[in-house]
This record gives sequence, structure tokens and C-alpha cells, in this order.
Amino acid sequence: MWTYEQSTGILRDPTGMPSGRGYAGGDQGKAPWGINNPSYESVKDEGPIPCGLFTRGAVIETDPKLGNFVIPLVPDEDTAASIVAMGRGPFSFYMHGDNIVRAGERAGSDGCIVMGINVRRAFNASLDDQLQVIAGPTVQTEATTT
Repeated sequence: MWTYEQSTGILRDPTGMPSGRGYAGGDQGKAPWGINNPSYESVKDEGPIPCGLFTRGAVIETDPKLGNFVIPLVPDEDTAASIVAMGRGPFSFYMHGDNIVRAGERAGSDGCIVMGINVRRAFNASLDDQLQVIAGPTVQTEATTT
């Protein structure tokens, strides 16, 4: 399963290795405080894609708003219900590229995951089509004995 960390923007492949770093949220640059901010996940347009389980949909080669090579992220039933409870549209999340007119300004997301084309291609080519969105990195600790 792939993993996307809201707070860092890191996308990890099924082995846990980072595949890329992007961002989500920010109301196309109008709300920079919402970018990669898990506490804003319930705020439409400003916050990042909500936590939950998503399945990769079929690539949209060209979208007039989102650009080229857009990947729909379809929530499972529980995630969809949670997103609806937040007042957000459960089927409004994608993985796509940045705003090319304002490249580098983090102005391409209303909650969708923004990643470079090579990362999107790798995600799409993977045999694993599941994406788990989590708030932040998982910290692993070793048990200590005394």
C-alpha cells in the first residue's frame, strides 16, 4: 500500500521508501496556512486531502483545470462517509501536477495531492492501487528492557 503523509507531503511506495514530496491544500495559494496542515483537513479547499483509504482510479490524460496525467483518488466507504461528515466532497480528490502558470508557489491544490509527473507515473504503474493518507510520519521506537 502507498502512503501519503499530510504534514510532510511525502508519498511512500509500498515498501515504505519515499517516492516524492509534494503538497496538498492551500486553496490554490490563497490559504498557505492550510498546505500540508492536518488540522485543516476538514476545511474545504484550504486543507489537505483527508486521512483515509483511497483507491487509484483510471488516469485522466488531460483535464482543463487539473492538467495532464491526473489520477482520481476514490475513497473507500468509511473514508467517503468521514469526508462527507466534514462537509467536503468525497469524490473531489486527485493526484495531479502543480499550477504551471504559478510553478513553485504551491498554488495548484484545493486539497488534492500535487506531485511531479515522474512520481505520478510511478504511482500509476504500480501493481498496488491502494493509498493510505495519514496525518504524519509514523515514528517507530524500539522497546527497551531494564
